[in-house]
Amino acid sequence: MTQTRILVVLAGDGCALDHGVSGPAPDARVWQVFADAGFEVDVARGAGCTPTAKGMRRGVAIGDVDPARYAALCLFACPGRLSDAEGRRALEHLVAAVYERGGVVSAVHCGACDLTDVLLSDGQPLVAGRTVTGCAPSESTEPAHSADATLSERLRVRGARYVAAPRATEHLAVDGRLVTGQNTRSAAAVAREVVAQLSVRSR
Repeated sequence: MTQTRILVVLAGDGCALDHGVSGPAPDARVWQVFADAGFEVDVARGAGCTPTAKGMRRGVAIGDVDPARYAALCLFACPGRLSDAEGRRALEHLVAAVYERGGVVSAVHCGACDLTDVLLSDGQPLVAGRTVTGCAPSESTEPAHSADATLSERLRVRGARYVAAPRATEHLAVDGRLVTGQNTRSAAAVAREVVAQLSVRSR
């Protein structure tokens, strides 16, 4: 794979990305890591989601993205998963297509909620047999996150192994080309792992 372009996906129904974390919002942090590493960064977004990083374009609708252009994607879905059924199907197709073309798929915090129903071309869930982390119930205290308290169970039903660290701890799960971060504190670390994987391939 020779692409040098990464897609940041802002799903959900109006991404509230700060979650009380000081400093730049998590989408801005991953954008900076990718840009500093020399990658071109595009944005795809759900309704009501607006990038927070200075210099990031407003983005295109998720359904209008050509997955063949991207070496990797990083998924945010805050608060909660994308509720629009058509948009969710488009997102699931996008994630599966990037992965099956050899791309790196990553998700931060609630972004893992939108990985649970992604099916690959053989009909198997993307997360089956994988170690995954994401928003832990202990870190989902806002009412908008109540539906995500079952993330660990949804992942297990799909055959994934859910892991979590103590609250407010930077924590990654790296399982091949699937990279997940437990919380927004893990955003930059997720981006660095994506860059590391892509850099190894380009040598």
